[in-house]
Amino acid sequence: SCIFLNNVTISPSVKSIGKNAFYYCSKMTSITIPDSVTTIGAGAFEGCSSLTEITIPQSVTSIGSDAFVYCGKLMAINIKGEEGRISGGPWGAQYGNRVINWNV
Repeated sequence: SCIFLNNVTISPSVKSIGKNAFYYCSKMTSITIPDSVTTIGAGAFEGCSSLTEITIPQSVTSIGSDAFVYCGKLMAINIKGEEGRISGGPWGAQYGNRVINWNV
């Protein structure tokens, strides 16, 4: 359960953030994703209603559908690397493609 998680740092040994990994972690305000992560599963951050910004490292090549659905405060998905390199955007983000910032 992630009921009490606020600021999350994922271990550098993690290669994949699985489907629904942080499902409805409504108190999570920030997360640090290491360069070891290559995939983010479907619904991984679904319902993370306090998350305002997330940075996706260059190592990530795939983000599952609805990864950011019901993230009502998510105003910035910062993706390192060239525009359009990960398909499927905005992955359910409430405010659509305008929240995606490429090559940050």
